[in-house]
Amino acid sequence: MTPAAKSAFSQRETKVNDGSEDHTAEQNARKDSLFLRLVSRDLGEPFAEFRIRFQDLTNETNLFVLRESLAELSEPVYRLDRLIRDLVDTAAIESGELIDKEETVDLAALLSEQISKRLRRLHGYRLQPEIPSSALHVTGDKARLATLINDLLDAVILFSPEGGTILARLSRDEDNICISTENRAAHSPPAGTGTILEWLDACLQEAKGFEGVGIGLYRSYLTARFWGGELNVVTPPGGGVSFTLCIPYKK
Repeated sequence: MTPAAKSAFSQRETKVNDGSEDHTAEQNARKDSLFLRLVSRDLGEPFAEFRIRFQDLTNETNLFVLRESLAELSEPVYRLDRLIRDLVDTAAIESGELIDKEETVDLAALLSEQISKRLRRLHGYRLQPEIPSSALHVTGDKARLATLINDLLDAVILFSPEGGTILARLSRDEDNICISTENRAAHSPPAGTGTILEWLDACLQEAKGFEGVGIGLYRSYLTARFWGGELNVVTPPGGGVSFTLCIPYKK
């Protein structure tokens, strides 16, 4: 990212309506605190699971049991590896060190591709896409756009571990492109909805049930802001939760 881009991103993150420096500092402190609490929440369970299983292995003498236990350990190791990679990536965006590529991407094809990958691994879920029938070419970072799509899919999947129907939509108007995911069976925090940061804060107040999605959604929020867009969360009338990310349309 160029110095000018860093400066612009920093200004977007710190701007407040009344121009008060104290207000800005308080807002930034609350946002930083939220990020740290999300990290603690998302990393806590998989790390504790890994530590317990690893300690059990140190006392195991049966080679067959040891081999089976090592195979079972691969899942928490994978979760930890992914969470740490997500954390590093999110920290880079937060600090303004994101390297943004400019390439032509068919966003309709990319969303369809990510959904197809999920269908091969998911059990108990039904993915219902609403994607334009023709190509939707945009200028952007393909890998970053794929990450956004997966973060939004992860959220509605992990908020409903027992399964359900997931709606994935892609739409465009003259100015914006919007990607949304929705799951009517997802468990939303009882505090209701506000901004995405307020909603994440409400999730942290719950004893459990919202682990594993905080860092991804926070990263989506930062990326949307970086691109001049926004991430919103709503609770549909029939229940569940819906995330919509809108960014400026760049042909």
